[in-house]
Amino acid sequence: MSVAEPASHTFLVRIWIEETVEEAAHLVWRGHITHLPDEQRSYVKTFEDIVRFIQRHVAGGLGPPAAATDPSEGTQPGRRHE
Repeated sequence: MSVAEPASHTFLVRIWIEETVEEAAHLVWRGHITHLPDEQRSYVKTFEDIVRFIQRHVAGGLGPPAAATDPSEGTQPGRRHE
């Protein structure tokens, strides 16, 4: 008898600090999160953006990823942007 591995999701989060032009010397966090199995990526400005992205992918348990609910959030399936 074999034991099946539980479904899982893997995410890569990259964050960095940027200085805004509007407010000289004002530093803000920017970044992106990628769901590695399907390569969906979303650019983020807050940690809450990261949490929302993960929640969309694990909604309903650890099954297949859920579709993005708001296309303006920057998620693009299968595309990588630097």
